[in-house]
Amino acid sequence: MMFHSDQPTNFRLLKFCSDFMFNAKTAAVVHAYKTELESISPIEAIKVFTWMAQSDYDIQTISNKIDKLTSIFFNPLRSNYSQPHIDHFVNSYLHENQVLLSRMREMRPLFVKVVKSHDASMLSGVRFSEALQSHVNHFRFLETCIFPLFDKVLPQYGAYLRLESMFHNGFKQLLRELEYFSVNNYLDYEGFNRTVGRLYFRLTLRLYRENFILFPLCCQFIHNRFFDLEFANEHS
Repeated sequence: MMFHSDQPTNFRLLKFCSDFMFNAKTAAVVHAYKTELESISPIEAIKVFTWMAQSDYDIQTISNKIDKLTSIFFNPLRSNYSQPHIDHFVNSYLHENQVLLSRMREMRPLFVKVVKSHDASMLSGVRFSEALQSHVNHFRFLETCIFPLFDKVLPQYGAYLRLESMFHNGFKQLLRELEYFSVNNYLDYEGFNRTVGRLYFRLTLRLYRENFILFPLCCQFIHNRFFDLEFANEHS
């Protein structure tokens, strides 16, 4: 795996993307490109994800690789994160993401207790329908408003946004499965634990991508006036 440090950053990241997708031992690939990855920016991260989305691999492989890469990007993106201006439209959605993440952290210990104790009665006070609707509404707004708006301003990243939209259907299905477990008289504890694990892992990473990539880029490239104009047209 040879590359030269004087090559343009985009070229080195494109080479990294190719190596990361092709190589099963991704730790060695990440180590080889440590310098680039430790200083990666939101715009560079979404370029990598878009290249991955445009690859010839199957959707599940791309999804798994993007999730793995999100974990690798998390620390450098968080370290370089800047809080949006207080008046920017993304602030309300950042706040909603923080609420969702907090709710997930609160619920996780309860789910662990249910599985360990095999006591399904502990789920009786959990308002799954309310949580389900909150998450679904969040997905719907991103799919119908934020993603199309982002695609108008930065259409070169449309392949990644379309892939992210496809992920939403999977999240909604996992939420429905979780609600089904809560109303079923006989709880399949193994299936319940597997569904909870998949949901927490994938949903957390999706929220991180929104918080540290999608929303910062909205702040950088989408002015409030354009956002307001688009919604005025929607309701005119």
